[in-house]
Amino acid sequence: MKNENIKFKSNIDWWFHLVVAIFLVIPLICFYIVFLSAPLWDYFVLIIGVVVAFTFVFQILPMYLFTFYTLKDKTLCIHSGICCHRRIPYSNILKVTEVRHSFSSAALSSDRLEIQYSTGLGVIYISPKNKQEFIDRLNDRIAQAILNG
Repeated sequence: MKNENIKFKSNIDWWFHLVVAIFLVIPLICFYIVFLSAPLWDYFVLIIGVVVAFTFVFQILPMYLFTFYTLKDKTLCIHSGICCHRRIPYSNILKVTEVRHSFSSAALSSDRLEIQYSTGLGVIYISPKNKQEFIDRLNDRIAQAILNG
């Protein structure tokens, strides 16, 4: 029997919303200062604004918009941003534990799941919305993978 793909968006903490707001406002302030300032500060402030805007557009915004987790037929697919993807076969998942910390990972919340698996890096942290539903469905997929060997 083939399972349907189930997509879970990432839970997002208030502090990540704040980071997005800051990275959106700083370039605007820098460009405004350049528009009103004396020529001495123009290049320095403009460079700061461009660096922050570049970081926002190519790093923070894609993570904010494109972090999600999909339970596919045989694998858990983790997407974080536009270029960070990981596929973990259910048969390789060893343990799923609820944790709270802010290590860098494919999670936008400190209320996370630690997934230990037997290949690759061996551990990843994710923060799905509807965490209990995610755990239940993931456990069902893991059990099916074990039964189907």
